[in-house]
Amino acid sequence: MPIYRAKIKCFVGNSLREANEEFEYNGEYCKHIERVGGPTIEEKPTTKSIDYDSMTKAELEVYGRTIGIELDKRQTRETLISQLESANK
Repeated sequence: MPIYRAKIKCFVGNSLREANEEFEYNGEYCKHIERVGGPTIEEKPTTKSIDYDSMTKAELEVYGRTIGIELDKRQTRETLISQLESANK
């Protein structure tokens, strides 16, 4: 869960937080707190950051699963790459 710090004394959720107090929070946005730690939000990679040409068909299939696409390894590499590129647009 993300870790936040209160900028000022304020209510966050149902709790009163002191200035500079750090706490776990996963609720609605509040302008009086700032994120200071915890797990990062995984960003979807762009096609510019992926080198499909250096990947095998098996690696393309595994990568497809990470972005929610089920690929068929019986197809050609070019077909798999084009499916990944169109999904990443």
